[in-house]
Amino acid sequence: MEKCPCIIEEQDCIGSSPSGAGTRVQHFLIHLVSWWIFSFGLMNVAVAQEEMPAAHTYLNRNQVLLGEEVKMSLEVKTAVGLPVSKWPELPDSIHQLEILSKSSIDTTIDGDKVTYRQIYTITGFNPGTWIIPPLAVVVNNKRLHSDSLSLTIVPVPLTDSSYHDVRELIEVSDTGMPWWYWVAGIMTILALMVLIGLRIKSRANKRVPVKPASTASPFQEAMKALEYLEKARLANNEEKKEYYSQLTRIFKEFMEKTYKKKMMQKTTPEILVEIKSLLDKDLFHEVSEILREADTVKFARYQPNQDRLPASLNVIRKSVQSMNRQKK
Repeated sequence: MEKCPCIIEEQDCIGSSPSGAGTRVQHFLIHLVSWWIFSFGLMNVAVAQEEMPAAHTYLNRNQVLLGEEVKMSLEVKTAVGLPVSKWPELPDSIHQLEILSKSSIDTTIDGDKVTYRQIYTITGFNPGTWIIPPLAVVVNNKRLHSDSLSLTIVPVPLTDSSYHDVRELIEVSDTGMPWWYWVAGIMTILALMVLIGLRIKSRANKRVPVKPASTASPFQEAMKALEYLEKARLANNEEKKEYYSQLTRIFKEFMEKTYKKKMMQKTTPEILVEIKSLLDKDLFHEVSEILREADTVKFARYQPNQDRLPASLNVIRKSVQSMNRQKK
């Protein structure tokens, strides 16, 4: 008995369906495994490349105004066992860009990784886009190159860009200086001269007067000068300074005329050496204290109390009297 053709065809169609589905599943699995193996290989290559020494350059800005500063960082990443043997030495200028300064090389260690970093300050004075070439770094005798960078310098925008033509020269007549300028200048000079004269006269009147020397003996001259100085009325610190100057001058003149020695130009320590053997111990200490105090008033602007002045004069008077008795 023959089979029906339609039944045979239906069986063939039904039988072929499972075989086709299995083939597609096998192909899908093969492609999936291949893709996974390929991706894993790329990851390993990327990790291996990341672990290899690398040099990179960065700009904090890619576009700046004319003359504005920009920071460029050079960064080198390597392993601890792969040191940097040569760092790039940049010139003062690269094309149309000027290198203003550079920082020291900063080193950062993270486990077995080492990062070297240096920052350059760059500017440009010519507008345009300028290329910074790759920088060469030698790591473990292997030359590495960073990426090239581009920096755009734009001109400074002007607030007023309108055109202004050059004006023609204008003749200016010389009218001379007005007459009242001369009058004001002469009056000012005369006023200054009057003020200076009054100032000099005022200072001269405030000085402690000293009676001129007479034909009397050195002792008599010293006593009269001390008496005249004692009657002087002092009103300010400048007069106190003049008071001590006159007091020491009277003492030195008496010494010079009495002992025929040049005493006016001698310092206080030199005078004390001369009078140490002429006075008793207590009076010598009093005189030395007065002479040193006079130096501080004259040169160090020391201001003694008002009651200190007659006490100092009495000490000088006693010393003059004592030396006059010994001279006789």
